[in-house]
Order: sequence, then structure tokens, then C-alpha cells
Amino acid sequence: MTRTSVPARRGRPWPARMGDAGAWLWAGAVAPLLLAAAIVWDTVREPSVSAGRQSISLLSEGARGGVLRGAEVLSGVLVLLFAWSLSHRPGIGRALWRAEMGVGVGLALSGLFIEQHLPLPGAFRVPSPWGYLTRVGMVHIGAACLLYVSLLVAALAAARQPAPGAGRRLRLVSAVAALLLAALLTAFVAVANGGGPSGWFERAAALVAIAWQEALCLSLARRFRTVNPTIL
Repeated sequence: MTRTSVPARRGRPWPARMGDAGAWLWAGAVAPLLLAAAIVWDTVREPSVSAGRQSISLLSEGARGGVLRGAEVLSGVLVLLFAWSLSHRPGIGRALWRAEMGVGVGLALSGLFIEQHLPLPGAFRVPSPWGYLTRVGMVHIGAACLLYVSLLVAALAAARQPAPGAGRRLRLVSAVAALLLAALLTAFVAVANGGGPSGWFERAAALVAIAWQEALCLSLARRFRTVNPTIL
């Protein structure tokens, strides 16, 4: 009885096990819509949170804040998939997809780390324009900073070096979004530091960020919608 040798089956590359990398570009288009819907939903359900004076993060506190927290984590994962897909597309600069990675990580961490109560007297706490923060609150603020800085860097990267075939429109929209984000976020921090109605500036910045992220994802998903037969 002779033993026949069977050639070893080569393992498929990691992107192939995830399916077509281009298909995950559409995941990025879902994330902004999901996040916007959660913010609107919790704003309607929590009239006690002042949209003008208080931060969006206050909508995430308490038992009823689970919708926004879950939306932030899920949106972060979807943006990470979008960024991973971008890294496999030809002509996409490193600055853009790495900044999108920062957006995804910042979103997910913002939803995971929410300060649910005020620090107790004598406990660890750090003053900030938004009140005293615990360690969890500091992580949340750090994640929010990562989120907005990454959005700004991504918009600048898209304005400076657009994707192949993206056209002038995306480049112009990205440049305008970067300018608006820089101005609104600066105003947000400055007004919050003075105890003013900073909530409007944060919500305006969030609106610009959500609209730009949606435009970016839809534009790139349409241009790279052709399935790559080498990874099927």
C-alpha cells in the first residue's frame, strides 16, 4: 500500500479570511449615522441635559445612557474596520488611514470609559473645565481628545492628498471641515474653561465631524467598490 503525498494547502492571507477588504469600507458609512441617531435619541429622552451648556458625554451617564455608550463602541469598531480596509487600498496615504484608526479607538474608548458619578470627598480627582474627574473620567477626556485630533488630522490628510479619483469636491469638503473643526473645538475648550455655554460648540463640532466622516466613507466606498479577485 503506497502512501501518496498530498500537497499542503496554503493558508489564505489574513485579509481574505475577513472577506473582501473593499467591502468593509461601507462599515465606515454606517458609523456616523449610528452615532448621530444615538445622540438625537438620548437628547430627546434626557431633557434634563442642557444641549447648550452641558457636554454630550452627560447623555451617556446612568442606566439610560447605555444606548449612546453602545453606539460609541460599535461605531468605533466600524471605523476601525473602515481604516483597516483603507490600508489595503492603493493610493491611500498612511496619514489618512492611521488617523482613521485613531478615530475608531477614540470613539470606542469614549463609550467604554464614562464617569458615572462625582468623585467622593478625599478621593482621587482632578479639576477640569467640566468639573472634577476621576481616573475613568480622565481616560474618557483623553479618548475624546484622541477622537477629535484624529478627525482633524484625517480631514487635513484628505484635503492635502485625496484618494485616487476622489476629485476636487472631497478635497474641498475636507479642507472646510478641518477649518471648522479647528475653530469649533478651540471655541469649545475656551468657552468651557470660562464656564460658558460650551455645549453648542461641541455639538456643532460633532455635527461637522459626523457629516464629513459620512462624506469621506461614501466617497471612498464608491470609488473602491470593485471586488479584488485576488482575495476571494
